[in-house]
Amino acid sequence: MPPPSSTATATAAPASDERPLADTALFGKDPMPRIVDVEPLMNGPSGEPARVRIYQRSEDFSSIIEHEESFYPFFFLSDITFLRGLRDTFRYKRLDGDNFYEHLVVFRTWNEYWDALRQVEQRTDSDQQQPEEIYRVGAPAQQYLMQTGRTCMLDMTLDDLHRLQLDIEVYSEGGFPNADRPEDKVIIVALSDNRDWTEVLHVRDGIGEKQLLEELVYVIQERDPDVIEGHNVFEFDIKYLLDRCDLHGVDFAIGRDGSVPRTYDSSMRFAERTVDYPAVDIVGRHVIDTYFQV
Repeated sequence: MPPPSSTATATAAPASDERPLADTALFGKDPMPRIVDVEPLMNGPSGEPARVRIYQRSEDFSSIIEHEESFYPFFFLSDITFLRGLRDTFRYKRLDGDNFYEHLVVFRTWNEYWDALRQVEQRTDSDQQQPEEIYRVGAPAQQYLMQTGRTCMLDMTLDDLHRLQLDIEVYSEGGFPNADRPEDKVIIVALSDNRDWTEVLHVRDGIGEKQLLEELVYVIQERDPDVIEGHNVFEFDIKYLLDRCDLHGVDFAIGRDGSVPRTYDSSMRFAERTVDYPAVDIVGRHVIDTYFQV
């Protein structure tokens, strides 16, 4: 395992590509352009090095290039003796200065990373979710971007991204639609994108709700957008589609790797107001909800 100072997997940019200092601080030290998403590969064998999959637009923005890279999960630690006894599972670097977090610690695998976290928790005897003796960058994709000095969507404009807009209409006789009621069916899905394409999917003779949902999955995979946009899509459209797919036994497999979106509880703060919502993670894609822009 290389020392922390050489953990980044990116190749150094040639001198002609060097960016001004201000740009480096804002966009990172590595000039790799057109990254549209970074997905951690967390389901490999336990001893396998940590890896991510990079989704990158081609030079003409017409297609997606996928490639995998290793990186080294890390955290910052106040006292390296908390890791005493974990032989050959980590490397560390003493940081300059006299601030509280004195050490950068890196690991080859996620198993070694989680073992070290558990040991720190035990040795600090902390009842907090994360002991104050450790500073952890939680999201694996964020760790990768910080470590490599890369950034998403570098050298891209808004129009360079393939953005797809989605809106559903639901038939309901009982007031506001309820996905748990079998009769509250999705009857229309309106789609458009920033490449002058539109399509309206709808139930019709021979095409019921189940077939409509299967058609939607096919169209999203075929159009292959970087971003899915809509209004209140977290709280309503995507959540409703997932629930109706469950009802019909349809895999809502709209991730770039063919996976079903992962949902989790999240919140966003607006001044003194906090909005809770069911966030959605779609592999290889981003979701923009304009509800949070108004």
